[in-house]
Amino acid sequence: MAKQVTTVISGQVIDVESGEPLSFSKVFLSDRKGNMTADRIAVMADAQGRYKLTVPLVMIPRASGVPLIRPKASHVSAYFVGYTPMSLPLVNKKVYNFDLKGGTELETVVVTADRVRPPKKPLKVLLPGERYQQEKKSNAALWWIVGGVAVVGLAVGLAVYSNKKALTA
Repeated sequence: MAKQVTTVISGQVIDVESGEPLSFSKVFLSDRKGNMTADRIAVMADAQGRYKLTVPLVMIPRASGVPLIRPKASHVSAYFVGYTPMSLPLVNKKVYNFDLKGGTELETVVVTADRVRPPKKPLKVLLPGERYQQEKKSNAALWWIVGGVAVVGLAVGLAVYSNKKALTA
């Protein structure tokens, strides 16, 4: 039976063109194609794009008495919306920096509602860090990010269209 131990890797996720950190990007253990591993080990980078990730290692006993120690996953990957994801092979080092390239084109999404109920109260404006608590579970919550501020309202029969495919809430 193999004994499991861990190590910690760290690094930074930045925009390759500007050199600016990509705040709150996702870093996760993956296979060589960049797919998240089954154990779903992931972290979010901080405001400066820095992260620390605990990587499970597997100790495999050998006849020589010196165990083979290797990472459970083969790669570590970074992802940020609007950027091309990047995967790096896990080798014998502690620091993995990601230089993500921008330019991934995002799809246009159109949100419509077949009936909009006027709010009894004015729309709630959420400032960064606030959370919206939905009062009625039968209605879908609408929210928009406007200049870094989330604006929340309620709609009935919400439909989201992406590339002419309708997704109904």
